[in-house]
Amino acid sequence: MFTHTTRVRLSDTDAAGVMFFARQFDLLHEAFEEFMSSRGVGLPYILGDAPYSLAIVRAECDYTAPLRIGDSISIDVRVENVGAKSFTIGYVVKNGDAVTASAGRTIHVTFDRATRQSVDIPVALREALGEGDSPR
Repeated sequence: MFTHTTRVRLSDTDAAGVMFFARQFDLLHEAFEEFMSSRGVGLPYILGDAPYSLAIVRAECDYTAPLRIGDSISIDVRVENVGAKSFTIGYVVKNGDAVTASAGRTIHVTFDRATRQSVDIPVALREALGEGDSPR
């Protein structure tokens, strides 16, 4: 598991001072970027030099507690599943006092840049995802 920490900023909140629900997806994606970078497969490489790319085909989030401006949050990132052409990343967002504020999931598909067709997950990416470490 990988943990990314950040803080809720004014731009993350709505008029009631609570994190706007859609902003959590931005933070989940930020945590995903940091996770991938920590595994040696940064998104600049995937979006620039790799012969494949990634697309998020599903995103979901359950909200269980509000987050407010100034809250220090941690986002736990876990590889939940690695299939032939797609993988699932799970996220748990906690505020500073360890109360779970939300749990989310994104499903990513690998595709060939030239043909725009889905392809098998390349070996290097599969290894970076730690396929053997992920629960099924």
